[in-house]
Amino acid sequence: MLSRSTFLLCFVSILSTECIGQVLETKTYSSFPKELSLRHSKVAIREALTPNTIHLHDSVVILVDQNADPAIHFYNIKDWSLISSYGKRGDGPAEVRIPKFHGQLVYEKDNVYLWFSDFRTTKLLKLNFKDILNNINTEPETSLKMPYEVGMLYDDIFALSDTKFVGTVQGNVVDFTGENSGRFFKADVKNKSISWIPNFPEQTLENPEGKIGHLYSSETVINLQSNLLASAMRFYDRIDIVDVTENKVLTIVHEDEVEPKEVDLRHDSRLIPPQTRYYYGKGFATANHLYFWYGNFTEQQSIDYFDGKISEFPNLQLKVFDWEGYPVLKVQVDKHNLGSFFVDEKTWTLYAIDHDPEKEDEVIVSYQLPNLGKY
Repeated sequence: MLSRSTFLLCFVSILSTECIGQVLETKTYSSFPKELSLRHSKVAIREALTPNTIHLHDSVVILVDQNADPAIHFYNIKDWSLISSYGKRGDGPAEVRIPKFHGQLVYEKDNVYLWFSDFRTTKLLKLNFKDILNNINTEPETSLKMPYEVGMLYDDIFALSDTKFVGTVQGNVVDFTGENSGRFFKADVKNKSISWIPNFPEQTLENPEGKIGHLYSSETVINLQSNLLASAMRFYDRIDIVDVTENKVLTIVHEDEVEPKEVDLRHDSRLIPPQTRYYYGKGFATANHLYFWYGNFTEQQSIDYFDGKISEFPNLQLKVFDWEGYPVLKVQVDKHNLGSFFVDEKTWTLYAIDHDPEKEDEVIVSYQLPNLGKY
């Protein structure tokens, strides 16, 4: 087992004031102190759902199914019994169209608030957790219109205050902004201003302008205590921990991946060319740990699998780091099509959405992790 002192810490660069003063740091690792393989258990729920995201607050599971009406469901994690629902489909004050929950809970005095976004209406909604748990007609405490530049392209978005937000985009950014603005945005809805944190890593390879937003696709989670973002990239083998307040970026890479491999999205007929390799998937964060799915497969493998040309597809790994960039745990799981998940660190149980379930009431699976408090 490697101690933390054996990991190489190298400062890549401190940019000059002409380059917005962003501080970049890279931390490399060679292996994980603990690795294991786990098999899933099935979690049966009575409702037939096609969930998009799941999250946990205390003992309540927050499950969003954009195809359901209402769309947001609350379950007791002890027995996965349905407590209540919220988010009727419609255009009324207490209704939504396509809700997305990004995992942000805000604690203010004796209240807990959830920030949702509504993709169809491009609104940001601040909802009192206790109220929506008990009353399906609860109206948002705050309802804001998202900036036009990101309203149709945002992937994840998090509140820094009741009027300031930070998030990521993917898609054809050029058509909406007129330029390849950046990988992250910071928006002040009250002042109607928006600024961009530049794309990274830089490439010498010139990809089509309309694909740059796809090139920097990532899955992003937030540390609710520090407001640090952890963004794991889809087409680069790296995780970036971003302090948007101090303008600092800590990049976590394997020691063999310090020099990023350039990604070529040039192709006449396909948005994502067959040779493109996928790395990180959905993530989850707590005050102490970062959890991300890791795939390491190609677009061609995906094409061949869904076309029936190959019968097996690589199963996912779970990679766990702390917020300082040190590796904690790597788990080989027995599923390849897992999506949104959370970890109950009281019991060290991981619960995930299975997008390829055997039965319609088995859309949630679980894995028993070791106690990471020991590492």
